[in-house]
Amino acid sequence: MAATKPEDPSERDGLSSSGTRYGSTDGSGEHDHHDCNHRLPTPTAGRWVGADQEEEAIRRKLKYFFMSPCDKYDAKGRKPYKLILQLLKIIIVTAQLVLFGLSNQVVVTFKEENTMTFKNLFLKDYDESSDVSLAVYTRSDVYDRMFYAVEQYLALTETTVGRYAYVYGENGSALSLCQQYFKKGSIDPANDTFIIDPHVMTGT
Repeated sequence: MAATKPEDPSERDGLSSSGTRYGSTDGSGEHDHHDCNHRLPTPTAGRWVGADQEEEAIRRKLKYFFMSPCDKYDAKGRKPYKLILQLLKIIIVTAQLVLFGLSNQVVVTFKEENTMTFKNLFLKDYDESSDVSLAVYTRSDVYDRMFYAVEQYLALTETTVGRYAYVYGENGSALSLCQQYFKKGSIDPANDTFIIDPHVMTGT
């Protein structure tokens, strides 16, 4: 039977106490798990503090962005220059629209009044309440109204209240007759048919 070596007390104490320790230890040599998780390195804590400050800055910027001009003035005491500029733009654009509408109204009124004047001057027996006076049915009526319009046109500067001037054309005259007609047309009264070339010719 082999003899056993007696156990050294110092060796037993070294095995029980010598071991790999992670984290922080106190004076007794025991591992403090709670303290290891709670303590953070200094750079990491600095990054967390910087993120909180950046988030707070963004929150303040968004809050200031959605403020009304009065709230911004109360917050920073800055005058609302942008609001004044926008109001000035609105006033200028509104004034331009009003001026354009008034000038356009003047032009339209002038054109309508002149058209009414020319109808009363150049159309014989013109009746404003009825368009029947514009219709002609015989050749004598056509010639009669044409000669009447020519006479009224030649005496325009002497009879009218307003001032009108003549525009002389290529023929050297201030008066010309323009007629439009189909290029070709024929009628067969026997079978009540019309043969018409739809091309419109214009002549003076």
